[in-house]
Amino acid sequence: MSSKTGIVNENFTQVSPGDYQSNVTLYSHNPHSNFENGGRPIDGFITEINISEGIDQSSLIAKLTIRDGVNLLEDMRISGGEKIVIKIGQVEPLKGDAAKVHTMEHTFYISDIMNYSRSLGIQTYELQLVSRLAYLNQGKGSTHLKGTF
Repeated sequence: MSSKTGIVNENFTQVSPGDYQSNVTLYSHNPHSNFENGGRPIDGFITEINISEGIDQSSLIAKLTIRDGVNLLEDMRISGGEKIVIKIGQVEPLKGDAAKVHTMEHTFYISDIMNYSRSLGIQTYELQLVSRLAYLNQGKGSTHLKGTF
C-alpha cells in the first residue's frame, strides 16, 4: 500500500502504522438491520488487518481479527458470504499545510470465521475474506484456492 519507504519528506519522517487510516464496513444479509442499506462500520472492533497477495494465489486474501463485546456476530447474523468493504488511506505531508492522500478500496466477501473464543463477555474471532471472483469460484467447487484457507 505504501508507495514510500524510509524517509518520506524533508523533515526525515518515517512511515509508521499510525500514518494509515482505515474504514471497514460490513454489509449484512440481515433485512432487519438498523443500519442504512445493511452496512455497519466495524472499525472499532478490528484489532488487526492482514491483506496478502501472492503469485500462487488467484486473489487478494484478507484476515480481520475482531474483538467483539456487543455480539456483532449474532446481531448482524454473520454466517459467511457477507460483503466487507475496506478503505485504507495514507496521508503524505507536503510543503506548507498541504497534504496528499493515497487511498485503496477493495470489496471482500467472508469465506470463513475462524479461531472463535469467548471470555468475560468478549468474543474474539478472525474473519477470512476473499475477493469476489474467488468467493464465487469457491462455491462452484473450484480447487484453485485449495490450501490457502
